[in-house]
Amino acid sequence: TASAPSSDAPSSADETTQLRTEVGEALPKLEAAIDAFCFQKGIIKTCDAVLAASGSGFEGVYLAVWNLIVLVEGSQLELYIQTVRPLKLRAEDGPGRGQAKQMVSSDLAELYIQAAEIKHPFDKLIKSIGEATGVKVDLPNALKRISRVFEKILFDCKNPGSCEKIADIIRAMLTATSMKQVAKIAMAFLESDEVVIVRIKDRFVEKPSPGGW
Repeated sequence: TASAPSSDAPSSADETTQLRTEVGEALPKLEAAIDAFCFQKGIIKTCDAVLAASGSGFEGVYLAVWNLIVLVEGSQLELYIQTVRPLKLRAEDGPGRGQAKQMVSSDLAELYIQAAEIKHPFDKLIKSIGEATGVKVDLPNALKRISRVFEKILFDCKNPGSCEKIADIIRAMLTATSMKQVAKIAMAFLESDEVVIVRIKDRFVEKPSPGGW
């Protein structure tokens, strides 16, 4: 399989060429492997059973936790709702009109190179937001595993092979202990001159996922 670049951008044309070559060689092999997997007998029933089992075990736990948050932090939750509203409006007025869409749509190697180039300033920004809001910051040392990105783009039934929806090659996690802190984080992004808001996923109120994320 192809090897993703580290958090440092490729330092030479040879490294860039090698990455492009490895990505180009890996794609057809992975496509063949996916085809073989998907044509297994009974694969749809198996996948349905796995999805049902993985969701049912967590939904009750997450729902109980969320109900407790609503009960204990009702006023803080309202503050969050009021804060996230202008964030959503900013995203809808932004370049993607509320959608995260990469300008690089088919060259996965180029997307990784660009991600490596922006990794350090991204980390610096997230650390500053963490310090300003008093929350825990987790920053992966490396870029997202390229095997996971291959999986996402090749299983995109609407546009297989396209990487225009890949928006998390660099990523971070800010851990809040209250909805008030979540609202502070949202406000920090809204007020930052270094951030362009392109998409907001409100998993707390508007669109909670089946698994509780």
